[in-house]
Amino acid sequence: MIVNISMLADSAGGPFSLFTLFGRLHPLVLHVPIGAVLALAVVELLTWFAGFEESRRPHGMLAWLAAVSAWISVSTGLVMHANGTYDPDDALPHRNLAIACSIMITLAAFANCRSNYGKRAGMLWIYRILLFAGIAAMIPAGHLGATMTHGEGYLMGFSPGAASKPESNSSASVESAPADAADGAFSTIILPILRAKCLTCHGEDQRKGKLSLESVESIRAGGKSGPAIDREKPADSLILERIHRDLEEKGHMPPRSKTQLLESEIASIDAWVKTGAAPNAGSLQLNGGADSKPAAPDTTESHPARARVDDGAFRALRDALVHVQPVKQGSELLWMDFAAPAARLGENEILQLLKPVAGDVGDLALNRSKITDEGMASIAAFPRLRRLELRSTAVGDAGIDKLKNHPSLEELILTQTKTTDASVDSILTIPKLAKVYVWGSGLTPEGLARLRAGKSGLQVDAGDAPAAAVVKVEDPIKLSGDAPLPGAQTANAAPANLKPINSVCPVTGKPLNPAYQIVFEGKVIGFCCPNCPSKFWENPAEFKAKIPQ
Repeated sequence: MIVNISMLADSAGGPFSLFTLFGRLHPLVLHVPIGAVLALAVVELLTWFAGFEESRRPHGMLAWLAAVSAWISVSTGLVMHANGTYDPDDALPHRNLAIACSIMITLAAFANCRSNYGKRAGMLWIYRILLFAGIAAMIPAGHLGATMTHGEGYLMGFSPGAASKPESNSSASVESAPADAADGAFSTIILPILRAKCLTCHGEDQRKGKLSLESVESIRAGGKSGPAIDREKPADSLILERIHRDLEEKGHMPPRSKTQLLESEIASIDAWVKTGAAPNAGSLQLNGGADSKPAAPDTTESHPARARVDDGAFRALRDALVHVQPVKQGSELLWMDFAAPAARLGENEILQLLKPVAGDVGDLALNRSKITDEGMASIAAFPRLRRLELRSTAVGDAGIDKLKNHPSLEELILTQTKTTDASVDSILTIPKLAKVYVWGSGLTPEGLARLRAGKSGLQVDAGDAPAAAVVKVEDPIKLSGDAPLPGAQTANAAPANLKPINSVCPVTGKPLNPAYQIVFEGKVIGFCCPNCPSKFWENPAEFKAKIPQ
C-alpha cells in the first residue's frame, strides 16, 4: 500500500503537488477523530454510570463521525509518510497504531448499529469493548506522533526537572557558544546553516532519531543510527552520507518536503567535517593520494611540510574551511582549494591565510573567490606553484602580467575571467607552462591563434573543438540488382518532351486538361479529367486505338 501511494505521489507532480498538500492536512484532521472518540467515551461513561438511556441515536452518529474522520486522518498520514517528511523507522510504529485504532473505531461503529440503539445488550458490550480498545491504541499512536513532531521530551517537557536543564532551552543553546568553542568555523559558518535548515527537527528539544545538531559534541555523539561523524574516517561520516544522498532516496536529509541545503552549504559542511570536526583528525588532515586528488583525506599521518610550517597556519586554514592535502602520494607540495569559503572570504583574508604556507603551495584553486589583479602580486611570488585556478574571478590582464616568467607554473585556468588578447604575451613568457584554459574569457580568435602559435607544445583549451580529421573515405557504390544505372531511360520513363501525343481525351473525346497526364509505353497521354486516367489503366487496349501512333 505504501509503495502505491509513493508512486502516486511521484506521478502527482512532486513534493509541491496537491497530493502533497493533502498529506500536509494530517496535523489538522487528526484532531477530529480524537475529539469524537473522547466524546464517545465520556458519553458512554455517563450513560453507563448515570443512566442516560433516553436515546442512543447520537451515539451512533458520533461513532460514525469518529470512524470516517479516523480513516481520513490515516490517509493524510500515509501521504505524508510517502512524501518522506519523517524517518520511516519513526513513522511506521505510529502508522500501524493509527490503522489499528481506526479499525477498532470502525468495528465499534458497526457494533453500535447492530445493538439496535442499545436494545441488544451483547452487541452493546462489544461496542464498548471495541471503543475503549480503540482509545487504548490511540494514546500511544498520539504519543509517537507528538514525539516525531515535537521531539523525544515533548510529553514531559513541562516538568520542573526538565525545565531546569540548561540544554533543554533551545534558543539559549543556539545563541550561546557551542561545546567546542575553540572551533570558530562551527559557530560562525556551520551553526547558522544548521539553524536555518536542520535544528527545527534536530535541536535540543526536538531530537528526531535522537539526534541533536546543536553543538559539536552532540553531532559527534549522533543518534539512533550511530555517531554522525566517523572519528577515524571523517569522509565516511553519516552526516555527509545523508546530505549527499539523492533527493528521492530514502534517508536523504533534509527530507524532500523541507527546504534543501544549497550547494555552497553542503560544501561548507563537507569541508568542516573533513578538516576538523573529527577529534582524531589533528589540526590538519593530510594524506597521500592519487594524482587525481582524492575527494577527502582519511588518515592523520604527518607530512614533511608540517615540520616547516607552524600548526597555527594549518589551524587557520581548517577553521576557514579551506581544503588542504598533498598534491600526490609522498609529495611535499600541497593542494589548497578555497571552494567552500570562496564567497565569504575577502582578498586580504585569502592572502593572510596563504602567506605562512606560500613555499609549500603546489596547486591553488581560487575559483569564484574575490582575488583581484592587486592580489595576484602575492600569488605570483609562490615559488613552487604548479597549477593555478582562477575561474570566474575578477582577474584581468594586469593580474596575468604579474605571472610573467614564473619559474614553476605548468597549468593555468583562466576560464570566465576578464583576460583579453593583452595577456597573450605575458602567458607566453612562462617557461614551463604546458596547459592553459581560456574559454569564456575575453580572448579573440586572433589572440587564440597567436597564443597557440607562440609556444611549441602549449595546449590551449578555448572550448573550440579542432577540425575533424578524415578517418575513411567510402568505397564507390557497387550496384548488385537489375535496376538500370542512373540516367538510363526505361521503357516507361517519361520522355524529355512532356507534351501529350493526343489532342483529345481517349476516354471521352473531350478537350485535354494539362493537369491530367500519364506516361504509357514511353509516351505522354493527356486526359480531360481525373477520372479518365483510372479508366484508361483498367483496360489500355480498349483505348489504344484512339491514341496516335
